[in-house]
Amino acid sequence: MIRKFLFILFMLFLCSPAFSEGKVYENKKEPHCTLWDTMRLKWPQTIMGREKIKCRRRAKLSNQAPVTCRYKSWKWNVDDPTQRMCTYVKAGSNMDPPEVTIVIEAKGPCPKEFKCARNK
Repeated sequence: MIRKFLFILFMLFLCSPAFSEGKVYENKKEPHCTLWDTMRLKWPQTIMGREKIKCRRRAKLSNQAPVTCRYKSWKWNVDDPTQRMCTYVKAGSNMDPPEVTIVIEAKGPCPKEFKCARNK
């Protein structure tokens, strides 16, 4: 009897929906540190060698860094047949506009990818 009750209780826990919340944390003031200063001073230069570790290089904020644009297609310019119109797609979500078109002079090839502005 107890085994059946525990089995039913266990099955109810497995069948019940689970709710969770995903959070994305953004630090708008200062980005995270990518390179820490590991060359710490030794005693007697500091008091017992317990100075704070300093950040040597910080990352760029995600809303300021350029985005990688990947090649999508190309076509000839209607007004000038020596120009090639290369279309690129921005990597990432919520990009406005999602596509970028650049002009290549003298029938040159389109680069496969390049760094483009985030929201231009």
